[in-house]
Amino acid sequence: RERTKIVIEAFPRSSNSFGYRLFRCANPDISDEEIVHHTHSISNVKYAVKWDIPVLVIIRHPVDAIASNMIAKGDTSDAMSRILACKYRDFYEWIEKNRDEVVLARFEEITQGDFKRISERVNAQFGTCFNTDFDEMELAEDAKGHIKRNNPNRNDDSMLPIPTDSRKIHYKELKPRVESEAGTQKAIDL
Repeated sequence: RERTKIVIEAFPRSSNSFGYRLFRCANPDISDEEIVHHTHSISNVKYAVKWDIPVLVIIRHPVDAIASNMIAKGDTSDAMSRILACKYRDFYEWIEKNRDEVVLARFEEITQGDFKRISERVNAQFGTCFNTDFDEMELAEDAKGHIKRNNPNRNDDSMLPIPTDSRKIHYKELKPRVESEAGTQKAIDL
Protein backbone atom coordinates (compact mmCIF):
# COMPACT_ATOMS: atom_id res chain seq x y z
CA ARG A 1 0.00 0.00 0.00
CA GLU A 2 1.02 3.57 -0.57
CA ARG A 3 0.94 4.36 3.16
CA THR A 4 3.14 1.44 4.19
CA LYS A 5 6.17 2.56 6.20
CA ILE A 6 7.60 -0.89 6.96
CA VAL A 7 7.00 -4.60 6.43
CA ILE A 8 7.76 -6.92 9.35
CA GLU A 9 7.51 -10.58 8.41
CA ALA A 10 8.63 -14.01 9.57
CA PHE A 11 7.72 -17.65 9.41
CA PRO A 12 4.89 -18.23 11.93
CA ARG A 13 5.96 -18.58 15.58
CA SER A 14 9.22 -16.69 14.97
CA SER A 15 8.45 -13.68 17.17
CA ASN A 16 6.54 -11.76 14.53
CA SER A 17 3.99 -10.59 17.13
CA PHE A 18 6.65 -9.51 19.61
CA GLY A 19 8.77 -7.82 16.93
CA TYR A 20 5.74 -5.98 15.57
CA ARG A 21 4.67 -4.92 19.06
CA LEU A 22 8.21 -3.73 19.93
CA PHE A 23 8.18 -1.61 16.77
CA ARG A 24 4.74 -0.16 17.60
CA CYS A 25 5.72 0.65 21.20
CA ALA A 26 8.95 2.29 20.01
CA ASN A 27 7.16 4.22 17.24
CA PRO A 28 3.70 5.15 18.57
CA ASP A 29 3.30 7.82 15.89
CA ILE A 30 3.19 5.15 13.18
CA SER A 31 -0.29 3.67 12.81
CA ASP A 32 -1.12 0.00 12.44
CA GLU A 33 -2.30 0.70 8.88
CA GLU A 34 1.24 1.81 7.98
CA ILE A 35 2.80 -1.51 9.00
CA VAL A 36 2.39 -4.74 7.03
CA HIS A 37 2.87 -7.73 9.30
CA HIS A 38 1.69 -11.23 10.17
CA THR A 39 0.89 -12.38 6.66
CA HIS A 40 3.75 -14.89 6.91
CA SER A 41 3.90 -14.56 3.15
CA ILE A 42 7.02 -14.08 1.12
CA SER A 43 4.89 -12.18 -1.44
CA ASN A 44 4.65 -9.15 0.84
CA VAL A 45 8.41 -9.14 1.29
CA LYS A 46 8.90 -9.30 -2.48
CA TYR A 47 6.47 -6.43 -3.10
CA ALA A 48 8.14 -4.30 -0.42
CA VAL A 49 11.55 -4.87 -1.98
CA LYS A 50 10.18 -4.05 -5.43
CA TRP A 51 8.59 -0.82 -4.14
CA ASP A 52 11.55 0.22 -1.93
CA ILE A 53 9.65 -0.17 1.34
CA PRO A 54 11.77 -1.05 4.40
CA VAL A 55 11.61 -4.75 5.30
CA LEU A 56 12.49 -6.43 8.58
CA VAL A 57 12.56 -10.23 8.38
CA ILE A 58 12.83 -12.24 11.58
CA ILE A 59 14.57 -15.61 11.45
CA ARG A 60 14.18 -18.33 14.06
CA HIS A 61 16.07 -21.61 14.00
CA PRO A 62 13.92 -24.01 11.96
CA VAL A 63 13.72 -26.70 14.66
CA ASP A 64 12.38 -24.19 17.17
CA ALA A 65 10.02 -22.50 14.72
CA ILE A 66 8.61 -25.81 13.47
CA ALA A 67 8.20 -27.25 16.98
CA SER A 68 6.46 -24.07 18.14
CA ASN A 69 4.10 -24.23 15.14
CA MET A 70 3.28 -27.85 15.88
CA ILE A 71 2.41 -26.96 19.48
CA ALA A 72 0.27 -24.01 18.39
CA LYS A 73 -1.56 -26.13 15.81
CA GLY A 74 -2.09 -28.98 18.27
CA ASP A 75 -0.61 -31.39 15.73
CA THR A 76 2.70 -32.97 16.68
CA SER A 77 2.66 -35.63 13.98
CA ASP A 78 5.62 -36.39 11.74
CA ALA A 79 3.47 -35.39 8.76
CA MET A 80 2.96 -31.91 10.23
CA SER A 81 6.70 -31.64 10.86
CA ARG A 82 7.37 -32.39 7.18
CA ILE A 83 4.74 -29.89 5.99
CA LEU A 84 6.10 -27.12 8.19
CA ALA A 85 9.71 -27.83 7.20
CA CYS A 86 8.70 -27.41 3.55
CA LYS A 87 6.87 -24.15 4.30
CA TYR A 88 9.87 -22.86 6.26
CA ARG A 89 12.17 -23.56 3.31
CA ASP A 90 9.73 -21.92 0.88
CA PHE A 91 9.67 -18.76 2.98
CA TYR A 92 13.40 -18.39 3.63
CA GLU A 93 14.88 -19.60 0.31
CA TRP A 94 13.95 -16.32 -1.36
CA ILE A 95 15.21 -14.38 1.67
CA GLU A 96 18.56 -16.18 1.46
CA LYS A 97 18.97 -15.20 -2.20
CA ASN A 98 17.94 -11.58 -1.54
CA ARG A 99 19.33 -11.00 1.92
CA ASP A 100 20.93 -7.66 0.98
CA GLU A 101 17.49 -6.24 0.16
CA VAL A 102 16.09 -6.67 3.69
CA VAL A 103 17.21 -6.33 7.28
CA LEU A 104 17.47 -9.69 8.99
CA ALA A 105 16.94 -10.07 12.72
CA ARG A 106 17.46 -13.28 14.62
CA PHE A 107 14.69 -14.45 16.94
CA GLU A 108 17.10 -14.05 19.85
CA GLU A 109 17.73 -10.40 18.99
CA ILE A 110 14.00 -9.74 19.11
CA THR A 111 13.35 -11.66 22.32
CA GLN A 112 16.48 -10.76 24.27
CA GLY A 113 16.64 -6.99 24.06
CA ASP A 114 18.50 -5.97 20.91
CA PHE A 115 15.67 -4.05 19.27
CA LYS A 116 17.56 -0.75 19.37
CA ARG A 117 20.34 -2.23 17.21
CA ILE A 118 17.77 -3.76 14.88
CA SER A 119 16.11 -0.35 14.48
CA GLU A 120 19.50 1.23 13.83
CA ARG A 121 20.20 -1.32 11.08
CA VAL A 122 16.80 -0.63 9.46
CA ASN A 123 17.48 3.13 9.58
CA ALA A 124 20.97 2.71 8.13
CA GLN A 125 19.86 0.45 5.28
CA PHE A 126 16.69 2.27 4.29
CA GLY A 127 17.40 5.88 5.29
CA THR A 128 14.49 5.89 7.72
CA CYS A 129 14.24 7.64 11.08
CA PHE A 130 12.50 5.04 13.22
CA ASN A 131 12.96 5.63 16.94
CA THR A 132 16.11 4.27 18.58
CA ASP A 133 15.85 6.33 21.77
CA PHE A 134 14.15 3.96 24.19
CA ASP A 135 14.93 1.75 27.15
CA GLU A 136 15.09 -1.87 25.94
CA MET A 137 13.68 -3.33 29.17
CA GLU A 138 10.77 -0.89 29.32
CA LEU A 139 10.03 -1.45 25.65
CA ALA A 140 9.96 -5.23 26.11
CA GLU A 141 7.70 -4.98 29.16
CA ASP A 142 5.32 -2.65 27.31
CA ALA A 143 5.22 -5.01 24.34
CA LYS A 144 4.66 -8.13 26.48
CA GLY A 145 1.97 -6.35 28.50
CA HIS A 146 0.13 -5.31 25.38
CA ILE A 147 0.26 -8.84 23.97
CA LYS A 148 -0.96 -10.37 27.25
CA ARG A 149 -3.85 -7.89 27.51
CA ASN A 150 -4.99 -7.89 23.89
CA ASN A 151 -4.25 -11.29 22.42
CA PRO A 152 -7.35 -13.43 21.78
CA ASN A 153 -5.40 -16.38 23.27
CA ARG A 154 -4.49 -14.51 26.47
CA ASN A 155 -6.05 -17.19 28.69
CA ASP A 156 -3.96 -19.98 27.17
CA ASP A 157 -0.22 -19.63 27.87
CA SER A 158 0.64 -22.21 25.24
CA MET A 159 -0.89 -19.99 22.55
CA LEU A 160 0.50 -16.60 23.57
CA PRO A 161 3.01 -15.27 21.03
CA ILE A 162 5.62 -14.62 23.71
CA PRO A 163 7.94 -17.07 25.49
CA THR A 164 6.16 -19.01 28.24
CA ASP A 165 7.24 -21.75 30.61
CA SER A 166 4.28 -23.95 29.64
CA ARG A 167 5.77 -24.69 26.20
CA LYS A 168 9.21 -25.75 27.43
CA ILE A 169 8.09 -29.33 28.16
CA HIS A 170 6.58 -29.69 24.68
CA TYR A 171 9.73 -28.31 23.07
CA LYS A 172 11.92 -30.76 24.91
CA GLU A 173 9.85 -33.68 23.59
CA LEU A 174 9.43 -32.39 20.04
CA LYS A 175 12.83 -30.97 19.19
CA PRO A 176 14.67 -34.31 18.66
CA ARG A 177 11.88 -35.58 16.38
CA VAL A 178 11.70 -32.35 14.41
CA GLU A 179 15.47 -32.16 14.07
CA SER A 180 15.72 -35.70 12.73
CA GLU A 181 13.20 -34.98 9.96
CA ALA A 182 14.95 -34.84 6.58
CA GLY A 183 13.02 -31.73 5.53
CA THR A 184 14.12 -29.92 8.66
CA GLN A 185 17.73 -30.75 7.87
CA LYS A 186 17.29 -29.05 4.48
CA ALA A 187 15.87 -25.99 6.27
CA ILE A 188 18.83 -25.95 8.67
CA ASP A 189 21.21 -26.06 5.71
CA LEU A 190 19.68 -22.90 4.16
